[in-house]
Amino acid sequence: DGVDYVNFEDCDFTNNSNQNHVGIGIESVNSTPVVEGKCTSYQGDDCTEWEYGLFDNLYYAIYATAANATDYADIRHTSFVDNYKGVYLSGMTGALVTDCNFEINTPFVTDGGYGLYLDNCTGYTIEENTFTYPGEPMKGVGLIVNNSGGAPNEIYRNRFIGLQQGVSAQEINRNFNTIPPQGLQILCCEFEDCDADVMVPRSTVSRWGIAPGQGANSQNPEDMAGNLFDIHSQIPDGDFDDIFNEGAHFTYYYPTNRDDDDVLPVDYTQSTVTLFEVHFTPEWSYSTGCPPTQNGGGGISETEMSERLMEIRQMIDSTEQVYTMLVDGGNTESLYNEVNSSASAQTMQVYNELMGKSPCLSDTVVGAAIEKEDVIPGAMLRDIMVANPHTAKSDNLIEKLDSRFD
Repeated sequence: DGVDYVNFEDCDFTNNSNQNHVGIGIESVNSTPVVEGKCTSYQGDDCTEWEYGLFDNLYYAIYATAANATDYADIRHTSFVDNYKGVYLSGMTGALVTDCNFEINTPFVTDGGYGLYLDNCTGYTIEENTFTYPGEPMKGVGLIVNNSGGAPNEIYRNRFIGLQQGVSAQEINRNFNTIPPQGLQILCCEFEDCDADVMVPRSTVSRWGIAPGQGANSQNPEDMAGNLFDIHSQIPDGDFDDIFNEGAHFTYYYPTNRDDDDVLPVDYTQSTVTLFEVHFTPEWSYSTGCPPTQNGGGGISETEMSERLMEIRQMIDSTEQVYTMLVDGGNTESLYNEVNSSASAQTMQVYNELMGKSPCLSDTVVGAAIEKEDVIPGAMLRDIMVANPHTAKSDNLIEKLDSRFD
């Protein structure tokens, strides 16, 4: 809890009890856990062989949450075997999960049976991981991305084998307000014997989906979506084995002049996915179109940590500036004075002002509204607090509510 860069090197976390899927390997809150295997062979400065750490037969292998932009998990060269829930990361900016093996042996249900779950995370690096169920029929979900927002995130160069779902992108992973719109892209992944390779499930929220362009119309081979689908199981029978998109429409860019047909999704939701052919000379290949990035592979150096920290601090400064402009319309003192000095005849004026600046009202302003019982009746106050849900977490504001006459 609140520990930066605590390192777990080549560790085994194993449940040896007579009860399956019990316990948590590592639980992390507002910290930066670094989970890494051990290098056993070098060629120059590069590691060529790794001894992997292990998380086996646990309820959660790793459960890590963060409320600060500087806290993230760094997980590399580790095996996750037969865990009910593999790695769950929440609220993180800049998490890294690379070169890991996830063996999933549990059918997917609403709360388990997955390898990696990114919940309200952004800026992540998910690369060179293998998600697999070794038996039949298919079991589990490899990777779930839930609500990563509209940032241009990527899932890049991962393998998914024998699963109910390879990648499931839930809720909002797309920004409709940018020109052009942007969001999550699923690129250069390999799928084999999965019920659904890429899935965007239906949502109750509005404007959900992934980036409107999966890849781009370009002569740069690295701009293709580059995913490889299992041609032996591709039958356009309407069960959408390759791409099942119930979200907003997107265009999928793929190279046409390749001997193998594995770059072409055959069984997909034609109403929400448009295929776009791009011709290359010379022929497109996976090695040229999907090279490893600099983040894949070895451990993170002190220089890389410093550079990452500097980038995140710049992000914090930028976010704080936007936040200051949003809270109470950019002037807490003025809005507080307006509420505090209001009279009963100004009820609708004050109510409309507060609702118009929601959901970014400060506790100071909401506290003033609670105390103005002659101006803000209970029904209006309820609306204001529902529109600013963070206010319900304030003990001070709850005490003020209890002090109202009505």
